[in-house]
Order: sequence, then structure tokens, then C-alpha cells
Amino acid sequence: MTIEDRGDASVVTHALARDQLSTLRDVETEQVAFRKGLVRLGRICGYEIIDGRMETEYVEIQTPLTETMGERVKGLDDVVIVNVLRADAVRRGAAEGVPAGPPGRHLRQSRRRGRPG
Repeated sequence: MTIEDRGDASVVTHALARDQLSTLRDVETEQVAFRKGLVRLGRICGYEIIDGRMETEYVEIQTPLTETMGERVKGLDDVVIVNVLRADAVRRGAAEGVPAGPPGRHLRQSRRRGRPG
């Protein structure tokens, strides 16, 4: 079964994600740039997953000039990001891509201990 056929998986095909992945794969990319690139890629993935899976709602907002309608993503407070394997930099980037929410909403999974940590 390909990943595209799984209902619970997302395939991120955004041009910036592909560009960042190419940088990560390049043998010329140094360690610091690689780690920063993982965070950037995670951020892009976070944005893409929100855009493809989460609904928005219209809300009234007050701007400095007038009252108007704005749009907010529903359910951001319920988002939990789980670290899989050793991709903590990607998790951090994805967490940055999911704005607002209560402290401690991000969950890390430690492979060695086998429990959240």
C-alpha cells in the first residue's frame, strides 16, 4: 500500500518542502544547516497538515480602525504533536507551525525509555 492510499497519512508536496528536502539530502549541507533545515521542513509540514485537515471558522474581530470578520483555525488547542524516532528538530518545526495553544501541548516520545518524556 502506498502512503497516498492511507487515510491517516499526509503527503506534503509543497514546493518549499521539496526544496528544503533537497537541501537536507545534499552532501554539501553542513550539520548546523541540516538541523535548521529539519526545523524549517517541520514548520512547512505543520502548515500543510493544518491547511489540509483542519477547518476554519469566521469570527468577529476588532481592528484598530473598525470591527470586521476574520478567520480562525478550529481546534488548535487540541493538537498534539508526537515525536517519532529521533526527528525532534522536525517536531519542533511542526510545533512552530501550529500557533497558539496551552503550554505543554507537545508530547515527545523517547525510544529508549518507551514512555513520554
